[in-house]
Amino acid sequence: DWFNIKERGRPMGFFNAASTIGVAVSPPILAAMMLVMGWRGMFITIGVLGIFLAIGWYMLYRNREHVELTAVEQAYLNAGSVNA
Repeated sequence: DWFNIKERGRPMGFFNAASTIGVAVSPPILAAMMLVMGWRGMFITIGVLGIFLAIGWYMLYRNREHVELTAVEQAYLNAGSVNA
């Protein structure tokens, strides 16, 4: 909801492409990690990385319901919307 209706295609495309690319790229990377450090080492490394990413997300994420938008900003975001 933070992109203009007419400009949402590109961010949505990046999001969908990133999830598909991640599924394609991660198996060879994880297999290489497993060969170097064993399956336990790979799981521990990925788990620690996930914990750090979760902590970073928790620290940076803001509840969007409490963001104050001016009327001009709201009009820009809703431009081209059926319910605008």
